[in-house]
Amino acid sequence: MRQLGLFLAIVMLTACTGIGPQTIPRDRFDYGNAIADSWKTQTLLNLLRLRYAEVPVFLEVTSVINQYTLQGTVAAGYDVPINSSGTSLDLSGGALWSDRPTISYIPLTGEQLVKRLMKPIDPSAVMILMQSGWPADFIFPLVVRAVNGLENEAAIPSFEGEGNGKFSRLVEILTQAQSQGDLGVRIEEREKGNATELFFTRHGRSSPEAKQLLAEMRELLELDPTTEDYFLTYGSLPQNNREIALLTRSVLSIMVELASWIEVPEEHVEDKRTQPTREETVIAGYPVKPMLRIYSGSSAPSTALVSAEFRDTWFWIDDRDFKSKRTFAFLQFLFSLSESPTKQIAPVVTIGAGG
Repeated sequence: MRQLGLFLAIVMLTACTGIGPQTIPRDRFDYGNAIADSWKTQTLLNLLRLRYAEVPVFLEVTSVINQYTLQGTVAAGYDVPINSSGTSLDLSGGALWSDRPTISYIPLTGEQLVKRLMKPIDPSAVMILMQSGWPADFIFPLVVRAVNGLENEAAIPSFEGEGNGKFSRLVEILTQAQSQGDLGVRIEEREKGNATELFFTRHGRSSPEAKQLLAEMRELLELDPTTEDYFLTYGSLPQNNREIALLTRSVLSIMVELASWIEVPEEHVEDKRTQPTREETVIAGYPVKPMLRIYSGSSAPSTALVSAEFRDTWFWIDDRDFKSKRTFAFLQFLFSLSESPTKQIAPVVTIGAGG
């Protein structure tokens, strides 16, 4: 009986001490996937709110704390009766398992919301994104409002501009220069802060085609033809012909742009709940197509990457639409990179495994 009791106690203690390592794979991925899925749904719902002229609502997960406990009891008895009729053995045991997650949220409002959504994206960040592999024909139409006065096409032309075919040609040149490796960025330290320098050739080693593209770019942007390096600034117009002024959008204005392409039910437009879906256009021979397609219907299909019910209608992004998936992921990436008023940059997952 002593051996049996010792064996049961060892089993209970072994199970208790093994809880922690066993919960890491499950909790790490389960909570991570849940946060990622909820983030996608929240982003989609906020695009829909903007489409219907409502204020976006952001609720951030700041911490996930989970505590596991396992308690067990073992009792054994060996009874010997006074007479010799027989013996009896009594065994009893019990275990208590508890899983107590605590999840903290912070709503994004007021000054925090303004800082995260309405601050224009830094021009140097635009070029760094291109240097990291994002193509110019994806970044510029989405993030940039104007370059040296050449205006991008916008969902609200009266606010941003009517669009310019020269902007589309500039994007073509940047895309070609990027694919050929003739585009580079340097960030130099100066007395008044860091300056971003943009160069478009390899200083005499570029091909004739690259030099021809550079000459056309100089003409479009009215740049100094005697140099190959130009400084990147934020603004509508440059101060001199050695600057390239980028007027960038904020995360909120990018969301407004993308929301204008959402396909809404005709009855919602007829009831004046929202504006008609933005139509594809052609500017100076360059087609302007949606970078993000969000469909609507009575139910979401099984091929939906993310879906949400809003105003008694289901909206979704098709998992087979790679262009829309990339744009949607980039929007989430931009929001995660935008300035946060708190020092905490990501949800903290703290899991206590008690034995």
